[in-house]
Amino acid sequence: MPSDKPTDERAASALQVLEKAREDYHSALVATSEELRGMLDAGSATAEARAERTAAELGAFAVGHIDIERFASFEETGEPVTVTEAPRIEAAARTLQSLLERGSDLYFVRVEPGSDLRDAAARALARAGRAFGAARTVELARSGKYDEGTHGGWLDSFPPFLWSRRERELAPPLVIEVDGADLRPGGLADFLDGAQKIVLVVRGPAPPASLSRLITPGMLVMQAEDPAELAVVVEAEGPAIAALVPPGACRFVHHPAARKTARDGSRCTTCHRRSPDAPSEASARFSRPRKCGSWQPFPPVGGWARPSWSFSPATGASGLGGGQAGGVGAPPGGYLGNGLRGGRLDPQAVLASVAVLGGVGLTFGTLIAIANRKLYVWEDPRIDEITDILPGANCGACGFAGCRAFAEAAIDGEVAPVGCTVMGEGELEDVAAMLGVAAGEAEKVVARLLCAGGTDVAPRKALYDGIESCAAAVAVSGGGKACAWGCVGLADCAVVCTFDAIRMNDVDLPVVDTDKCTACNDCVEACPLDLFVLMPMDHKLIVQCRNLLEGDAATDVCAVACNACGRCAQDAPEVVTMDGGLAVVDYDRIEFADPTAAARCPTGAIRWVEGAQRFEVELTAAGSLTG
Repeated sequence: MPSDKPTDERAASALQVLEKAREDYHSALVATSEELRGMLDAGSATAEARAERTAAELGAFAVGHIDIERFASFEETGEPVTVTEAPRIEAAARTLQSLLERGSDLYFVRVEPGSDLRDAAARALARAGRAFGAARTVELARSGKYDEGTHGGWLDSFPPFLWSRRERELAPPLVIEVDGADLRPGGLADFLDGAQKIVLVVRGPAPPASLSRLITPGMLVMQAEDPAELAVVVEAEGPAIAALVPPGACRFVHHPAARKTARDGSRCTTCHRRSPDAPSEASARFSRPRKCGSWQPFPPVGGWARPSWSFSPATGASGLGGGQAGGVGAPPGGYLGNGLRGGRLDPQAVLASVAVLGGVGLTFGTLIAIANRKLYVWEDPRIDEITDILPGANCGACGFAGCRAFAEAAIDGEVAPVGCTVMGEGELEDVAAMLGVAAGEAEKVVARLLCAGGTDVAPRKALYDGIESCAAAVAVSGGGKACAWGCVGLADCAVVCTFDAIRMNDVDLPVVDTDKCTACNDCVEACPLDLFVLMPMDHKLIVQCRNLLEGDAATDVCAVACNACGRCAQDAPEVVTMDGGLAVVDYDRIEFADPTAAARCPTGAIRWVEGAQRFEVELTAAGSLTG
């Protein structure tokens, strides 16, 4: 069992440098632990105990000036913890406390000689991920969805593949001690997303550039000798991996933010490999800077000619020769470079080089010609013609990877031309005529919004000040609305819509133009609260609400929320059922639906929609109007 204490001074230094990188994770750990303790205390505390706690929090200035008992009565205690929920919440609180007690040891792991580096990292992350598992356990317990068989092990181990996007952004950094012989970092790529930071402290001899295989455009990758250089890892916005390597290994840094660190625009800075056994001057000669993957040109020495390494058969000495005869270490009349004798061009060497290159070119050209003839695969020329007719949006709404893939499937008879939802009537007829088939008929599918809570009916609990993005607002404050399930209204869906089919109305709700919508799925993927679905237009009964609260609790946060009254389920039992306080439409039986299912809805959460959705609040004593 690996020790939890670093023995290498470099590992201790790395932990100290990465202290800033673990602030978000640690802060979330502390805040969640305090919240759970407060939840448990509030459920059992008496009014007198709450008053004592409030007095302690307010301090001496409140004595004689504030009615402590009355002030404490305004304390928000939330829903009381039930007998069923309490054991789960207490276990989650103990898990968070145990993680806090580990201190910096939580972020360190030692790989025993001969052990697998990836397995050690996976165990360490699963151990730290118990914090996320504890938060999930409490959420499921409070909502009544906790299942012991499925969720029971989350407090013991919560591996990274279960983490959400937000949890990956809070990922704790790791410092891992590993022998150079066990340095196989390729498996760590599975964990390097979000904002994960990993530092490998390498013990003993190691391959020169092991981390180079992890270089990708969005990831910071570096090898260094000094722990102080890890500051760049802490400042990286995305994932980062670094290795503190022994002397003699390659030192480099690939920084995604560095656009032009080399002449060819590469993001990888120069890589230096040092020879630890050679004297300093000799080491300087052999330690040539190179780009990752290719040697850099030597700097010009002595005019236009490049220097070259020369070897004297007489003396056995090597040296760096200039562009003319008489370079350092060059014997009189000796070779100073390919094709040069005594500083003059050697015709025989040039002719030999031309002959060799010509022979190689002829040989490979012949082989390529033979391979092209033997391995030629015929392709239907209509594929290119149909691809030219298609709109070229490559939106994927047809279910294929792109327009060319759709053209191949259409020629094979796998899909009718009408399967492309973006083509106009003229293009459909052209494709059908080319294939000799009917254009076909397709059921019109459009994007539908499962929320009608605009700013006129859904109050805000906070004002968001930041990047104009729904995803950013949800990550910061849950969206800012009192209804945590409601549309944020910052138009991520409209921005990503390639076909300009979505606009924002006066109450900050997206309205889909059904004529322009191609069901490309971009808005579905862009919405951070999963409020868009693709739905055939003949499915006209739509529940425009995702709120899981019931009764007054639901309508307090949104006037058009489903309050779980159940009238729609009574009027259309063949189609509508109630599930967790929310009306659910069975679209497999949609043929039994009619406007009466929405006639008595007191809030307008369920609507009979003809064409485009409307979100006007039109409530009557009998219920909602159809949209």
